[in-house]
Amino acid sequence: MVLPWKQYNNGLLVRAQTYVEPRGSREVLMKLWASSERRLYDPRIDDRLKQLFDAVVSDWPFPLWELQINRDGGYRTAERQKDIFDTGASKTLQSKHMKGKAIDITLYWAGTEKAIWDRYSYTMVAGYVRFIADSLGIKVIWGADWNDNFIIKEEENWEIDFVHWELKDWNNN
Repeated sequence: MVLPWKQYNNGLLVRAQTYVEPRGSREVLMKLWASSERRLYDPRIDDRLKQLFDAVVSDWPFPLWELQINRDGGYRTAERQKDIFDTGASKTLQSKHMKGKAIDITLYWAGTEKAIWDRYSYTMVAGYVRFIADSLGIKVIWGADWNDNFIIKEEENWEIDFVHWELKDWNNN
């Protein structure tokens, strides 16, 4: 697959004028992904999400970051969704996770257990996930772009969920 980034000297242009040499983090990413696969490959998760995130990880262009499906980021039972709702971590009792039509991801610094929570990192990854999704013909919505127009709103009462991905047509299947 051709990536939308230029390669220089076996490194990737990942931010404006910043060149990063890969440091063997691919093996670490694949180990981290292996622990996420059991969440992703739950038979209740839609096959399109499985296909998408397998493709995302197989051509992962961010050598400084690793991706993992959150512990509660795959399929959720109604009871588990209520627990998450009761803690305030979810705003709904009717989550797409309960239908296997959504997943949540977390980014980590490569080779560490330190999670990344800044909007810029997730925005870069979102562009890449959308690129892969478009190339596979899979329609997804990112939790920071609910209108699907590449504009992240930061307004009161607007839910921004940088880790959330769901199928756009989840009601159709």
